[in-house]
Amino acid sequence: MNNAAAEAAEAASARVTAYIALGSNLGDASGDDGPIQQIKRALLELHSLPKTQRVRHSSLYQSPPAGHADQPDYINAVAEIRTQLTPGELLQELLKLEIRFGRRRLFRNAPRTLDLDLLLYDALVLHEPGLTLPHPRMHTRPFVLVPLLEIAPTIEIPGHGPIRTLQPAHDQSHLRPVKHQAASALLEGAA
Repeated sequence: MNNAAAEAAEAASARVTAYIALGSNLGDASGDDGPIQQIKRALLELHSLPKTQRVRHSSLYQSPPAGHADQPDYINAVAEIRTQLTPGELLQELLKLEIRFGRRRLFRNAPRTLDLDLLLYDALVLHEPGLTLPHPRMHTRPFVLVPLLEIAPTIEIPGHGPIRTLQPAHDQSHLRPVKHQAASALLEGAA
């Protein structure tokens, strides 16, 4: 067993704190649920993952798409969870949840019904096929860092330092908070 795998196994024996980025810019196939509702439902589902409890989540933010620009804006949030799942197990549960929400991977940066990114798993640094921790692009993305800063203002991102020192964590120029009334009404029971 290599060092990273040993650290991951040791971390999984106790509850660890992990952070998940949520994003959606499409509704479900029925057309009944839009992106805000998709995020609300996903927050509820995170709480029901095996050996996992959702602790809290950020406000919702609307942001322009990254990469492929010809698509609707995204609704983004970050959730803090406590879990006994290993990083690999947690990633697999997140991928299954995306599929249940109708995610199809048509091309890079395509529109999505639900995007779940494992950002941090305690302070673990991990480089495995299909899983890199911390998330390799999180430190450059305001739509991830602003909501993360909201719920974890003292967190350190391994290899990048305290979140409060990262400029993108303070760049709200392309983010719009989802109106308080709409977000709070839709998130009742998801806090």
